[in-house]
Amino acid sequence: MRHMKHPLVVVAGAVMLLVAVRLAAASWTWRSVFPEDWGHFYRYLWIETIADIAVWLAAVGVIVWLNRRLAKAESDRRRLEHLAEVALLSGGLAHEIRNHLNVLGTYVSLLRRSAGTQDGESLERVAKLEQAATALDELVSDFLTLTRPVKDKLEQVDLAELVAEVVDFLSLDLEQSHVEVRVQTDPGVPPVVGDRRKLRHVIVNLLVNARQAMPEGGKVTVRLYPSGTQIQLDVEDTGCGIPPEDQPRVCEAFFSTKSEGTGLGLAVVKRTIGDLGGTISFESQIGRGTTFHILLPSAGRYEAKMRRLGRQPTEPARLAP
Repeated sequence: MRHMKHPLVVVAGAVMLLVAVRLAAASWTWRSVFPEDWGHFYRYLWIETIADIAVWLAAVGVIVWLNRRLAKAESDRRRLEHLAEVALLSGGLAHEIRNHLNVLGTYVSLLRRSAGTQDGESLERVAKLEQAATALDELVSDFLTLTRPVKDKLEQVDLAELVAEVVDFLSLDLEQSHVEVRVQTDPGVPPVVGDRRKLRHVIVNLLVNARQAMPEGGKVTVRLYPSGTQIQLDVEDTGCGIPPEDQPRVCEAFFSTKSEGTGLGLAVVKRTIGDLGGTISFESQIGRGTTFHILLPSAGRYEAKMRRLGRQPTEPARLAP
């Protein structure tokens, strides 16, 4: 196949040809109509050339802008087609996974019965298995959240209590990975409005990402404190950091720098926080670690904002850009 020239190169060549033809026609016309004033033609030529260049530069600028808009539209179209394919497959995938989860739940129940009521250590291990099965079921639900709307069960949530619950749930996994977790919570942090299950998964995702960023172990600091009328949650790790070229895509669905990653975790986090009128941002330096910042409106601010919008406080805000 022959090498195809870029459309802008073709346009530039056509512009130059048109300007040359136009100036040649103007020269012939001037020489025919005003032969006695031929000496003034060069002054006219300069004015005409400058005007032509200005017009055609503007035209090229418009063409470049339209070309970029069309490229973006094509990219968005392909992304929507990809999401449509994922949505088509997700229902069947979720059904199959939940079938296996039901089997797993049955065997876990049998293990609980066989452990009896006296064997505290065995019961604790069975409880961890149940929590893991529940977390997997939540992961399936979050996958579906990216492909179709799911009605949230909104309530007031104590984030300090939720952070402590998640840290305890992940404690064994973090300990085995040689990751030390420090939780710093200001006293009297107001509650937020949200779906407790989804907010729990937000914290799980951030802590799991932090652990994966520190394959040799390290420290994770979780800070929770009021920030004006909002609540701020920071998760800071001492891991490898995020390369600058990857940072703009960190929260995109299906983007992951890990070979075993699905690219769903932070996309779900962004969707969940955005639905509640909050924001997520991060800072990262290679070799020094990453800090994720989450801002959520306090329960009082959230409910007041919903009343101003004439909506029920139990509806998702969906106010974030």
